[in-house]
Amino acid sequence: MNPSDSAETESSPTSAYHAIILEETNAMFCSEWNQPKSIPVKKSLSGMDTKVFKEAREGNIDALREHSDYLHQILTPTKKTVLHVYIACVGSARLTESKELLKSAEAVREMLKMCQRLLLQPNESGDTVLHLAARHGRADIVGVLIQAAKDWHGDLEEGITSKEVCYQFLIRRRNEEKNTALHEAVRFNHLDVVKILTGEDPEFLYSANDAGETPVYMAAERGYRRLVFEILDTCTSSSYQGPDGLTALHVAAAYGYDQITRRLLEKEMTLATAADGEGYTPLHIAACSGHVSIVKQILECDKSTAYIGDIIYKLTPVHCAAYAGHVDVLKLLIFYCPDSFELVATEGLNALHFAIIGNQYKVEEFVRKDPWLSSVLLNSKNYVGNTPLHQIATSEKYEGLKFISDSRVDKMAFNTKNKNALDIILKSMDSQWKRNLYQGLEKSGARVGQRKSRDKDGGTKDHVSKGDEESKHKEIKESHLVVSTLIATVTFAAGITVPGGYQSEKGPDQGLAVLSRYGPFEAFVITNTLAMILSSCAVMIRFFLSLKGYHGPSSLSVPISCTFSALIAMVAAFLTGVYAVLGGRSSLGLAITVCVLGSVFFPVLGFVSISPAFNTFRKLAFHLAIRIVEWLGLEYYFF
Repeated sequence: MNPSDSAETESSPTSAYHAIILEETNAMFCSEWNQPKSIPVKKSLSGMDTKVFKEAREGNIDALREHSDYLHQILTPTKKTVLHVYIACVGSARLTESKELLKSAEAVREMLKMCQRLLLQPNESGDTVLHLAARHGRADIVGVLIQAAKDWHGDLEEGITSKEVCYQFLIRRRNEEKNTALHEAVRFNHLDVVKILTGEDPEFLYSANDAGETPVYMAAERGYRRLVFEILDTCTSSSYQGPDGLTALHVAAAYGYDQITRRLLEKEMTLATAADGEGYTPLHIAACSGHVSIVKQILECDKSTAYIGDIIYKLTPVHCAAYAGHVDVLKLLIFYCPDSFELVATEGLNALHFAIIGNQYKVEEFVRKDPWLSSVLLNSKNYVGNTPLHQIATSEKYEGLKFISDSRVDKMAFNTKNKNALDIILKSMDSQWKRNLYQGLEKSGARVGQRKSRDKDGGTKDHVSKGDEESKHKEIKESHLVVSTLIATVTFAAGITVPGGYQSEKGPDQGLAVLSRYGPFEAFVITNTLAMILSSCAVMIRFFLSLKGYHGPSSLSVPISCTFSALIAMVAAFLTGVYAVLGGRSSLGLAITVCVLGSVFFPVLGFVSISPAFNTFRKLAFHLAIRIVEWLGLEYYFF
């Protein structure tokens, strides 16, 4: 940046002169060059006069001359001048005739002749008329505005020059969002405007706006190749920064812009190793996205990028490509940097671990076929001793089961908890894929480990063998089957021998239940039927799952739920049946007492089932009972 680009002090002649201009015009010329703040202009509640607005919109120069002495003071509620209004209108309109274009540029020139102050006067958003012209791509108007700045006829005795007006207060001027006119031209892909602005001020280093975007970054992110080339070729220095530490090369790599990537690397090679806020380089992004040509360009520029890990997880481009399944990228990486595959991420995970986590069996096949990679990765352990085979055992489903038949894979590898792959699979054999994996490992020579498994503190605990697990699971299934069958039997018998008996007298009602028209009896029939159906369903589901070969713990969840519901319905049937029999006037009190006592079952059941504090409450009650007994001086025995 030139010395003229540096900030001016408030006591400089330029600032003093500009303060006079601002005070006279009540405009706001406040920017990063320490221009003094103007006296705030009170926002107009009535807005611009309708007639003047129409004249400004149409560019009626003759009509506007009537207001030339105070033209800069005629504002909209958002402080737009008549020149703002005119450029916004002609910029939005699609002018195709050369005569119309010349007419609009001439109108701008005439307005500036009437009132020079319109050139630098911003609106409420900080936009000058140059911002608007650049935003709408009006290169002809941009040229007129820059020429007007060069022809500035201010008081040169106070130290301000036309060059400073053109550069500091126009081309480099920022709005409230810190956007310059070049930002606006790039945003809307106006190449002609970009050529004019960069050509007029090629030595200026455009910094980022409030969104963290520089012009080069914006052009690269949007894929505006010609704009990127123009800025890089014209400007002597460029900033490539974007938000969150990203650079123009990051976004070019993410979107696969080959030509933009090539030009950026030619202009600034250090971009290859530039990391964002999380430590990811452009090579990380290209490897994750699978853009082979860009990966090649970056590696040819600087191979060291293949060894850079991110800040948190220490992920390298190799890990990213393996997880995403981009074999072509891995081929490039092994060609340029074969030893980069030795690097591990957090917890000691290597590229093959990540491929299995991402279910990328093609990457696993690529690793097994390559002699270098297979020797480095096949049996490599992470920080807790898990090999890629352990990783497969913990997966829900992995398509590359050829891995387990490879003779180079250690099927009996143990981790730091003394668990091998079969030990891990035994914990959850509830899917067909797990059973197939278990059988495949057994055929390949794997066996259940007989070591004592280690806890987190380094201690040991007895290893639970497959037979013990199956025996425990079998006991649960048998107990559940007995309960379900018992409920079905009892409710079936209760449905046949109904409370109150049957009508024995001859007549149309002979054989019917005596209490069939009584409300509580009807409730008994319904709840008893529900209990029988639910318990029968539990037995039927168990039988069906056994036929299909589902024997895991999860296969009991639905039958147990049915049995649990059947138990509730059976208790309800008992209470309604008792009330139906004893509900007469002579025994009403007894019926109510029985129902109240029986109903205690439901809140107790709910409390035990859903209250997380039940165990704590039980322990508290136990200790409280001991204290009461001790206080009474009694002896107590607990079995």
